[in-house]
Amino acid sequence: MAMLITKFHKLIRNRLLWAGILVIIVFTFVIWGTTTTGGSSSRKEANSAGTLDGDYVPMEEFRRAYFSTYMSVVLNVGRPLNVTAELDRDIRSAAWRRLAALRQTEALGLTAANDEVVATIRAHQGFQEQGQFNPAYYQAFVQNVLARLGFSEVQFEEHVRQEIALQKLQYMLLQAVLIAPYEINRAINTLSDSFEADYVAIGEKDVEAEVKVGEAEARALFLKDPATFTIPEKVRLRYVALPLTNYMAGISVTEEDALLYYDDRMDAFSRTNRVRVADAGGPDGTNTEEEAAWSNEIVQLTFDEVKTNIIERMTRESARDNAVEAATEIVIQLAPDREGQALPFDDVAGKAGLEIRQAGPFALNEPVADTDAGLEFNRAAFTLRDTPDEYFSDALVGSNTVYVLALTERIASRVPEFEEVAEDVLTVARRMAIEEAVTKKAQAVREVALTAVAAKGPSFSDVAGSFQLKAVRVGPFTLAEGLEKETHSGELLKAVLLLNEGEVSEPILAEDAVLVVYLAKRTPGDTTELETMRGQIADTIRRQRGRTLFNEWEDHLLRKGALEDRMAQPAVEDEYDEEETPEDTQTTAEVDA
Repeated sequence: MAMLITKFHKLIRNRLLWAGILVIIVFTFVIWGTTTTGGSSSRKEANSAGTLDGDYVPMEEFRRAYFSTYMSVVLNVGRPLNVTAELDRDIRSAAWRRLAALRQTEALGLTAANDEVVATIRAHQGFQEQGQFNPAYYQAFVQNVLARLGFSEVQFEEHVRQEIALQKLQYMLLQAVLIAPYEINRAINTLSDSFEADYVAIGEKDVEAEVKVGEAEARALFLKDPATFTIPEKVRLRYVALPLTNYMAGISVTEEDALLYYDDRMDAFSRTNRVRVADAGGPDGTNTEEEAAWSNEIVQLTFDEVKTNIIERMTRESARDNAVEAATEIVIQLAPDREGQALPFDDVAGKAGLEIRQAGPFALNEPVADTDAGLEFNRAAFTLRDTPDEYFSDALVGSNTVYVLALTERIASRVPEFEEVAEDVLTVARRMAIEEAVTKKAQAVREVALTAVAAKGPSFSDVAGSFQLKAVRVGPFTLAEGLEKETHSGELLKAVLLLNEGEVSEPILAEDAVLVVYLAKRTPGDTTELETMRGQIADTIRRQRGRTLFNEWEDHLLRKGALEDRMAQPAVEDEYDEEETPEDTQTTAEVDA
């Protein structure tokens, strides 16, 4: 997943739009799968997304995995994405990997109980104020971040549940990771070294004048494989919306009711206080101000402190139950009787005094305006079938509204004519041409720099100038400090780790450029202070190795299961992707870290 998210960052060229979205980064997996059973073999085949371990994978299970993977990426980048053919291919690949891993958690009985989900959310620092869980922060996140991105609270909580289960699975694999002493010694030496480096950052502005892409190039790209630009399946709906505010009249929550609610859920009403347990400067040298001098203390909140919040919550829950009951009554009236007769959707809605709204056509991953059930709205829509008893949904609960959906039209996916997607194809063609030009220029800079270094000729700065580029000098710095204000700090740190003094790096992919780095000086440092951190360094190496092992294990599951993705689209240009792979892998290490 980290590699997938990194590729999206590169492709959209955009930083996070909201600082608040950072609370999501800790939850990196977004997959839940529901395996359907029953039906004949031919019916299973017709309703399958592919095969794994010799069995058909139900389309519904794969759609959940696909949607969940998309949700994870959107939460990380901070805005809904326009899923191009290339992004669809990456999401699909990640979805299959997560689906296979999640099946293993189910087979091993690795689950997450409700209290684990609650504890995980409550413990996250993004929802805390002065070390205490603040329900208002969480609700603000649900309403201002999740809803804005097209997701619901229920989906996010299920997201956390699956992440916990997958973390348990990763922990099992982590126990098999062994770290040799020389690896720890090498890491300590590297962490203490000091570096001075020159680099150039080659971006779009450095090549755009020489890149000429027009309709002819776009058409050639399209004709190479029109299926790459397939327009996805879409649906058009009618639906009714039942706002919770319409069902609050008459709800009265007494203090006695609230007290019973508090007594039944007392563990959920607590706060975490940061308390001092010892002075800094312990005899073992590890009792630092940040680590051992402080601890967390769980304090039970009194009923009086949370009474108002409980009453508001109970009122809302009762209104939701009333709205669901009203929506369920609509669903019951829509169901055919024994003779197969049923009331039309319009008649039932009119009888209930509800306005019929229209939606679509929209795709599975395309947020629907004026709804608050997030992409769960889409998922429910895509389960509908054009039959008397399957064209309408059950009651669908959103953040502030309950819905009943009715299918109007299902529009099959299709390969478009060039004129229909000319603008999109031209955008893709130009992006590919620019990235190719950037990569070629970076490689040219490197080759000239290598020759200059070998001949002890022009400086790296002079080489950069010959390409109308300006070299930047950074350092001295270490891995721990000295690059805080540097735009490309992460890429520079990765580069210098692999270089000896006087060497030139391979082109390195950054978010908005490709870098070429020359290590001017590398000075060994004092490792004495780092010896006390030997255990922590070993744990860090083990976690990084464990992530790699987990990714390889996911690949093994798909190979062993002889995965057949029946809906896969061919790549736009395989050679292009292969050239990006090493740099994407490097970026993965940064994101995982």
